[in-house]
Amino acid sequence: MLKIASKCLFELACAFVVIQEFNLGIAYYGVSPSRDFDFTKEDPKYKTASFADYLRDVEIALKSIDGRYTLNSKVSRHKEMFNTVWNAVKNIPGKYLLLVFKNRLISGGLIYQTTDESFAYALSRNFELNEFCFLKVKITRYTQ
Repeated sequence: MLKIASKCLFELACAFVVIQEFNLGIAYYGVSPSRDFDFTKEDPKYKTASFADYLRDVEIALKSIDGRYTLNSKVSRHKEMFNTVWNAVKNIPGKYLLLVFKNRLISGGLIYQTTDESFAYALSRNFELNEFCFLKVKITRYTQ
């Protein structure tokens, strides 16, 4: 499921990086997996044109900074952030990963009508707080 989620969200996460890097002021795309993705094929595809329109808006904003900029050229500078499934998962917003996981579980009949918040809470109950000690150490080192 991680591989599918990272494939689905790769372009969107790259757009997030570019939006932040160039302070484009574009709101982030609100992902709705059931609306946006076609999971019927082995390689998921976007269902709607709204995602392509969003990427075009990011490209237009980039070109307003410098006419030579393209989204593809700026994304290629950050490919190493997404070159493996684990790197991709580390750099894709967790909120969107959870939405894809939840959608896949619902479509497989494994869970039924649950809110995003209750799904995240149910997942979090399976973790021990001491598993996040490494994160606390990294944050502390970063802020010092």
